[in-house]
Amino acid sequence: KKGEVGLLFIEKGSPIEERERRLYTIFARQLEKALLRRKEIEERQRIQRLLHEVQTQHRAIVEQPLVGSYILTEDGILHVNEALARMFGYQPEELIGKTDPLEGIHPDDRSMVAAQLQRRLVGISEYAHYTFRGLRKDGSVIHCEAFGRKIQVGDKTAIAGVVLNISDRRTLEEQLRKSQKIEVLGQMAASVAHDYANFMTTIMSNIEVAMLKLDENGAVQKYLETAFKTCISAAELSRKLLLFGRQGPHSSMKRRPFDLKRVIDEVAELMNSLLGKDITLNTNVNRDLLPVEGDWASIEQMLVNLLLNARDAMPDGGEIFITARNISLQQTKGKQCEEVGARNFVHLSVRDTGVGIEPQLLDRIFEPFFSTKDSGTGLGLSIVYSIVKEHRGWIEVSSEPGKGTVFDIYLPALSDPL
Repeated sequence: KKGEVGLLFIEKGSPIEERERRLYTIFARQLEKALLRRKEIEERQRIQRLLHEVQTQHRAIVEQPLVGSYILTEDGILHVNEALARMFGYQPEELIGKTDPLEGIHPDDRSMVAAQLQRRLVGISEYAHYTFRGLRKDGSVIHCEAFGRKIQVGDKTAIAGVVLNISDRRTLEEQLRKSQKIEVLGQMAASVAHDYANFMTTIMSNIEVAMLKLDENGAVQKYLETAFKTCISAAELSRKLLLFGRQGPHSSMKRRPFDLKRVIDEVAELMNSLLGKDITLNTNVNRDLLPVEGDWASIEQMLVNLLLNARDAMPDGGEIFITARNISLQQTKGKQCEEVGARNFVHLSVRDTGVGIEPQLLDRIFEPFFSTKDSGTGLGLSIVYSIVKEHRGWIEVSSEPGKGTVFDIYLPALSDPL
């Protein structure tokens, strides 16, 4: 029957008296209570086990290193997980209880984030999804993506959500935009340079003929010589434009293994006499430097451009250091190297002791036609960037005004020596 937990059987050789019946009934009820209590305890233990499993799974999700979670009320920060605190450079206890959650938002984004939070707190919208720039404890900026919704905590309206650090994604998106821009500009540059080179060839040919027909000491001779030298400079610019235009994913560069150490040694020997007596060039290249696959001449051009850039940064003289060593994938600093699929890399570094680069200009130095020099074409470092990308490599730059500049290049290397 409904509500029964079992049956109690009693065997006796003689009839059961009323007093015994009442005693057995009391015993049965006590036994029923004990059985129900046992079932209740077992059910509670089962629920506790399930709750523990759910909590463990929830904690594994909420505390994972890439996802920060939070709960906010009008009074301030009610909860943050360790991942969110670590994302902003804090311990959780440093954030919980803060009355102004906007302290961790970039000043230019605070009004937008405040509006998003207010819309949910007053019930205008229940869900939200937006991006913002966060301020870490050390003052550095991170790019974040936030998801949140309105909830009730007791009698208070609150906002619960998660925050993702998307700084790496933003960096890759910016690099993609820059690569696409460089490719388009390269195609334009190649087209212009081709026509330009034809024009200059015609002009130079006519100047040469005119110079041959004039007396060497004639008054017009020196003007023609100046014009001819200017044409040579213009032709060099055209060559740079063509080289820049050839770089990119559709380049016809012939890839073959070559000895990078030999390239570095030959470029260093060549440039020693061109850098000037006030500049010292130092090289430190591993003897067992692994070969790379690509175009020997392009890597030569890349090194020459970097050395000329270093020279121009040291008008009063200084030192340039070229170092090259083998490193593994695990030793590379950039995630870009993981996408190449190589296990071994060559780390090539060019450092100068020059004037350095202003922080606000660092993001632009690889842009085509951008130059900090009045006489510069703005193509030297753009060509360097394109050559490195063409060799499936990655380039990083660090600089401080007055303390010089370092270019770190990572090129995928072959596993075996030549």
